[in-house]
Amino acid sequence: MKVISVFAMTSERLIGKNGVLPWHIPEDLKHFQNLTKGQIVVMGKNTYYSLPEKYRPLPHRRNIVLTRGVFSECESYASIEELIQTLKSEKIQEIYIMWGVQIYKAFFERWLTDRVECTLIEWNYSWDAYLPEWRENFILKSEIEFEHGRFQTYIKNK
Repeated sequence: MKVISVFAMTSERLIGKNGVLPWHIPEDLKHFQNLTKGQIVVMGKNTYYSLPEKYRPLPHRRNIVLTRGVFSECESYASIEELIQTLKSEKIQEIYIMWGVQIYKAFFERWLTDRVECTLIEWNYSWDAYLPEWRENFILKSEIEFEHGRFQTYIKNK
């Protein structure tokens, strides 16, 4: 099973402010939609609740929430290990990790992320949520420029 992390960040690895994206970039939203439509998306509970109510759960995707507590809104798991074991037993080919600094960090630290789909935003923001350095373990495979930045695909450096 392939694990793909999807996020937008600045060159300083900043990804959010107060639990939400501080920008609205239609190209980035469309890119995310194209990558994840019909796929499994995995997020934290706070990310799930940060989605506008009309988009919860995200349509045309199997939504999974990682949380230690009881969660009844959609499918959930208490640990990454339980999630991985269940999805492997279902012979799932790919999952997309879609938000939560702690969740991205946990997948990176466990060396579980196979690919990164990163939108590199070329604006400066004052944010409070950033990713740990992850690029030293990945190789840039492709890059496409657009008005506000670049869509980058990285693969794990085995």
